Formats: sequence, structure tokens, C-alpha cells
Amino acid sequence: MEAGFLLQIDAPRLVRYYGANLGLSLAQCLEWAELRVEVLNDALRDILPEKVRYHTCYGMNIGPRVHEVSLQDVVHLLLKINAGAYSLAANPRHEHEWHVWEQVKPTGHNLLS
Repeated sequence: MEAGFLLQIDAPRLVRYYGANLGLSLAQCLEWAELRVEVLNDALRDILPEKVRYHTCYGMNIGPRVHEVSLQDVVHLLLKINAGAYSLAANPRHEHEWHVWEQVKPTGHNLLS
């Protein structure tokens, strides 16, 4: 990272796990995701957050995507990730979810100076 590189973590399953496991409740899927966030943060422990970008998405193809978790349900986990920047891509089913950012404000390590 001293050479000026940024590390981008691409993890689309964080928001899509719910759809892939229709027999699980939202709470069970969030519990699954919470563990992945903890493990990821442990792996990133020696990297400054401003050198990390985190990307997740709902899929960019036009296939039906009707079972993903809503951003409002997972945003608290996304913001726990020790990253200085976030990239969230969505298909038209989720185009309204930018409104979550009117209620949720990144804090602490989630803000770049």
C-alpha cells in the first residue's frame, strides 16, 4: 500500500445472500453477513481504511432480482467495514434506495478527510 495502491474488496454476496437462501429469515442472513464483516475487518487490520474501498452490488444484469436484502436492512453492516470508500451498485429495483443516505450518515473511520 505504500506504493500508492488502493485495495478494493468486491463482495456482492453481502446483499444477495438473502435471495440465495430463501429458507432463511432476514435475521439469519444478517447474522451470516455480520460474521463475514468481522472476518473481513480482521483481514484488513493492518491496512489503513483510506487505502480500502468496499464494493457490493445487487447485480447489474437485467435478470429478475426480487429477494435481495434492502439497503436499509444492511447499511449498518456495510458501515462497520473498515473501508474509507464504498461503492454500491444496484439494478432498477433498488434505484430508490439512495434515500437511505438521508437517514444514515457515515461516521468515524467511514469519512475521508
